[in-house]
Amino acid sequence: MDYIRDKDGMPVETTKEMQKRIKRDYQLMDQVYKKQVGAVPDLYCIMHSNTSSYGDNANVSSANAASLEKMFKLNSNREGFSYNNRKSSPYDLTRLQLQAWWYTNHLLMRVKDDLPAKEQKQIKFVKGSQRRCKKWQLVKGRRNSNRI
Repeated sequence: MDYIRDKDGMPVETTKEMQKRIKRDYQLMDQVYKKQVGAVPDLYCIMHSNTSSYGDNANVSSANAASLEKMFKLNSNREGFSYNNRKSSPYDLTRLQLQAWWYTNHLLMRVKDDLPAKEQKQIKFVKGSQRRCKKWQLVKGRRNSNRI
């Protein structure tokens, strides 16, 4: 979702070519999601995070915004923290970059630590139900908990 670049990082396509290609990429993504998963997810996580918007280049950002904001309800655009509040733009949300070695408790404690101090006190850790957990099913890449 950027200019196609040469080995030196220079764009090898015009702005019009980039805009047309990015628009087509989103159209193809829409088709693949609908065919393979059955629907387009509400949340998108754009690959290049921590940019000023949807890319470091204003033309690229504009090209991504044109399709992304029509196709998705939410976009995670920045890395670092798991906390977003009601004032956060639905298209400029932060995301927590998980690590493969994290245990569940590590993740939960990290999420809690990202909250404002007064909200951290409201978090209570409880043991979940193994019976309910076993009823979850993986359905075409999505979790289906309708049976709980």
